[in-house]
Amino acid sequence: MSRQVLSSEKIIAQAITLITADQIPTFSNIARALGTRSQALYSYYPNQDALRAAVFLHGVTELTEVLKTELFGLSGRTAILRFAQVCRTLGLKNIRLTRFILTTPRHLQEGTATTAVVALNDLLMRLCAVYSTDQADQIVIARTLRNLIVGEVINVGAGWFHNTAVPASTSFDRMIAQYLDVLGN
Repeated sequence: MSRQVLSSEKIIAQAITLITADQIPTFSNIARALGTRSQALYSYYPNQDALRAAVFLHGVTELTEVLKTELFGLSGRTAILRFAQVCRTLGLKNIRLTRFILTTPRHLQEGTATTAVVALNDLLMRLCAVYSTDQADQIVIARTLRNLIVGEVINVGAGWFHNTAVPASTSFDRMIAQYLDVLGN
């Protein structure tokens, strides 16, 4: 095998490539694709769980950065609608990676990944504050929005919403809008 210059970024990128191709991102599969031995990956990640946590962190961080850009200058209803649309679009762009991230066990989301999840959650909570000053209400609003987004991504990604009378993206936008109408802003 030729000598391969490795980095955490290359390893994560290859893991994502494998996930996208519906292959399991094992150290062996990643190393083979990168032209190296699996033992070389242990210098970067001590085990599969650490690698999975790194892929999770990468995905959540990427989503948060895109959202910050997309939401810049927006507020209120417009910002929440855009938040939901961006999450839907990115989630469906690579449904296999989205499933991988959504099914990452909670214990692997500790440390740096927790910080990324908190940043994403804080962004959503700030958007929800427009609808209520009560923290409990904001939590319920945020959970409802997350449930609508995740449900949409999973259902559309699985091919459940195929009726052309109402395109999935149209019904999604309408569901979010109707929920926001119920909230009153």
